[in-house]
Amino acid sequence: MHSALRSHELERKITTLIENKTSYSANSSQLNVFETFKSCSRVGLTFNQPVVVSMVMGKKVMHLEEKPRFDFYPGESVILPANKDMLIDFPDACLSSPTQCIALELERKSIVETVGLFNQKTVIEYDENKWDFNQSGSHLNNDESLNQLMFRIVQTFTSKQGSKDILIDLMVKELIVRLIQSESRHAILNSTQELQTNNRIAFVVSFIKENLHHDLSIQQLAEKAYMSESHFFRVFRNTMGCTPTAFINQERIKKAKELINSSNKSIQVISDMIGFNNVSYFNRIFKKIVNQSPGKYRASQKNKFRA
Repeated sequence: MHSALRSHELERKITTLIENKTSYSANSSQLNVFETFKSCSRVGLTFNQPVVVSMVMGKKVMHLEEKPRFDFYPGESVILPANKDMLIDFPDACLSSPTQCIALELERKSIVETVGLFNQKTVIEYDENKWDFNQSGSHLNNDESLNQLMFRIVQTFTSKQGSKDILIDLMVKELIVRLIQSESRHAILNSTQELQTNNRIAFVVSFIKENLHHDLSIQQLAEKAYMSESHFFRVFRNTMGCTPTAFINQERIKKAKELINSSNKSIQVISDMIGFNNVSYFNRIFKKIVNQSPGKYRASQKNKFRA
């Protein structure tokens, strides 16, 4: 993310050592770059629009009403509704090692329009749930897709492209969708019995998690949701941010990691236990998701434990 701010650093003006602010405006959003060059504490900050705050460099200690204290590092983001007070400590900031964060303010109208479109594509007839931003704010730890999109947004904001307003508007809509997907995915993965009763995607997700060791087909899952296969596929992908097959693989690999860490069962046995009938396919999916083979993952966990 820091490399996206190089052009900003060449042209910015530093008028204060604490939360020096540089703003860039677009049609439906505003990007603020905050930099602090000295150690300080209890610095107040509030935005009158919903905002996504992402750390770029250094460390902050954040204090929110619903989250009294947490460390805030590069790659992490906080989503806050409008007029939400925050207090910030900068324990390590100095001239040679300043903190740097970005705050992307989102116009309410753009959020309402995009949320409405999202719900049209995800809310199933007769289901009661509609997705929106969490009004209490949420702390996201290193969401890679969000980080990549924020990088592109920052890079475009600070560029001199003639078409940047159009590009930023499109990317902000994508950002809003990804944030709602993150919110809905979190709610569904941690769903209560009430949500599973009222939302068919939540019910199907619960069914998948309880039946990972069985063959799971799109046809079977669509029948559980009382939808056609094509409609189920679209609604699931729009709500969860991935296809049903990708989600099943993610959950199976998550279970595989638990079994590798807690048992001495062979990779073949673990593969069979979580519904992979082909160990070569299991190895390929595991490596794609974890970035290392099951065997190397097991060895790395043993070495970590010894250390």
